[in-house]
Amino acid sequence: MFNDGTSRFFLLTRVPMGACWSCGFAASITDVLAASASSPLVDVQTCIDNIRISSRDGRAFLEALRSLTGCATRMGISVGEVNGHESTTAQFTSWSDRGDADVLADCAQYARDHTWLGEHYGRDSNDEVAVSNTQDAVGKLQAAWHRIAAARGPDGHVSPEVSRRHVAALIGLLIWMAHTVNLPLCQFWIILRLASAIGFAATNERGWDQPVGWLSPRVVDALATAVALLTTNEPRPPLSPRAPSVNPTDYDVVICCDASAVGWAAIIWKRFVDGQGVVSWRATEASAGWSAATAAQHSAHAEPLAVDRALEFVEKRFGVGSNIAILTDHRAIVAAARRPTDLHGGFSPSANLNAMFARAYSHAADVRVPPRRDFFYIPGEENVADAASRVRGRGPWLMESAANIDMPCLATFWSG
Repeated sequence: MFNDGTSRFFLLTRVPMGACWSCGFAASITDVLAASASSPLVDVQTCIDNIRISSRDGRAFLEALRSLTGCATRMGISVGEVNGHESTTAQFTSWSDRGDADVLADCAQYARDHTWLGEHYGRDSNDEVAVSNTQDAVGKLQAAWHRIAAARGPDGHVSPEVSRRHVAALIGLLIWMAHTVNLPLCQFWIILRLASAIGFAATNERGWDQPVGWLSPRVVDALATAVALLTTNEPRPPLSPRAPSVNPTDYDVVICCDASAVGWAAIIWKRFVDGQGVVSWRATEASAGWSAATAAQHSAHAEPLAVDRALEFVEKRFGVGSNIAILTDHRAIVAAARRPTDLHGGFSPSANLNAMFARAYSHAADVRVPPRRDFFYIPGEENVADAASRVRGRGPWLMESAANIDMPCLATFWSG
């Protein structure tokens, strides 16, 4: 229903063809249906009018599936299983009348080899589920990149036949394919900034079909690297969304980190499973390793850099596979880490923030069960690393026992 600017209201029974808001209209309905199937054990993904439900738990999957079909029936919406371009609504809705074993057998067979919105799901050499992009998507990505690369001259100027729309289409396809194989978006932050700049220019300077004009060597290198990475199309384990835990035993290491104009510090608690309990250290890096530029802009730059240094230290000392909880009093870190556009890591225009996320999630897409890297916000007055970060005159690295400092309770802090 909408208002035409007068006192009249119109109720639509069919979305007009070509309406720019039609995708959002369909997505709003889809999101309501998806919410009915939501569960901690179920992964529900949507795209416009498409819904995918997956779970490792058969009973949770059945409950979600039947909840969704029941909600659709009450709303008067037809829901069908899509096979190619044919919708088999009758078969889909009939699942509610079939036995659990029959439904699960059908879904298990479907899960072994299927394609959903350009994402191909199959089996790897160990007969485990693996996801990759379709070959059609890879071909489209290569063609879109070749059009732009071939039109760019040595001085960076791009031929007029390449418009902002062409570059935006390449970026959109690239990010979609990166999501498919679960690559953290922080490594594409230069490309995302380009998308923002092109969108701003198109909105304020005569639209999307104007020539893009010029692309810097840095942007071109970032695009070429991303295209090469996605063109290999190596199947990867599908990502299972996992909320931060408030149970400290779910983490091998807990870091409480802070930065100041003088330096940075981290209180590190390491859990040992052999009966030794929890051992804690204090790591600090003062003026010898802390640049004047970092100190001058420490809120936006030094805080992420401090977390990055602390993670670097933990990886060198305890290995890259540790499950780590990071407590910081810098809200931007926690907020960016929980962006829904990236299920295992955030991204930001800040170079230091992206470098920190790149380190934190560098192994997330390489293993079936990635190590935890969960961020928690701790108020500054409760941050036990605050005082240590302000000590002057220390060398570039200092490690010392901090056994008298208790680990904060994770359940009391915000995790995004």
